[in-house]
Amino acid sequence: MAFDAFYRRHIEAVTRFLSRWVDDPHTVADLAADVFLAVFDSAHTYRPGKGSEIALLYGVARNTLAAGAAGVPAHTSWEWAASARRRRRVPVGRAD
Repeated sequence: MAFDAFYRRHIEAVTRFLSRWVDDPHTVADLAADVFLAVFDSAHTYRPGKGSEIALLYGVARNTLAAGAAGVPAHTSWEWAASARRRRRVPVGRAD
């Protein structure tokens, strides 16, 4: 529930930030999803005293954009990394 509230609180700002750099709304939506997925995956490392939530999100968004713009090889690009994170997901309620 906490991440849902976090997402709702910040999705509009992250989307606006990404839209300044990317024209295609579908790509913006994909990038925003990747930003929040990266933050979700690393939430345990967040230290509130080191910066605000939105500063963290803008930093992750900036790094996501930079990785794609820098021509990072496909196997290390944000697309590949996000895809790898998605493949590791286990459906909620599934016990292994």
